[in-house]
Amino acid sequence: MDQAKGVASYAMAAPHVTAEEFDGEFVVLNLETGRYFSFSGAAGLVWQGLVAGLSPDTLGASLPKGSPARAAFAAFVTNVIDAELVRESSASAQSAPDNLAERIAAAGDDFIFEVFDDLAALLLADPIHDVEREAGWPRNASVGR
Repeated sequence: MDQAKGVASYAMAAPHVTAEEFDGEFVVLNLETGRYFSFSGAAGLVWQGLVAGLSPDTLGASLPKGSPARAAFAAFVTNVIDAELVRESSASAQSAPDNLAERIAAAGDDFIFEVFDDLAALLLADPIHDVEREAGWPRNASVGR
């Protein structure tokens, strides 16, 4: 992870990104791309810390330098940033769970970045405007061509 990405703090890239937690798993939806993401285990903890405004350096502080876990952590953070799920923020950190960096380190190297685009066409459909006048509503004009 480069130094700039490590020091910066982030916030969820709302309004085009939304997230919900289900029993420790975070489902994150990018409304501009139609892709959704699943973060659980260590990845869920990192997501929770990033959107609370904690810097990657703070979140990864308990991971041993040069370890496979630290490399997996850095790759995960880079993927989250590259997918535009978060944006840099100058706001102060919100409340985050206690001992989050230690919990991330204890979770091992389970920083899995799962992305799904199987529902992208459906999520991006505009049923009000993308219709064929003759076919009626809610038929998508791009379907069947």
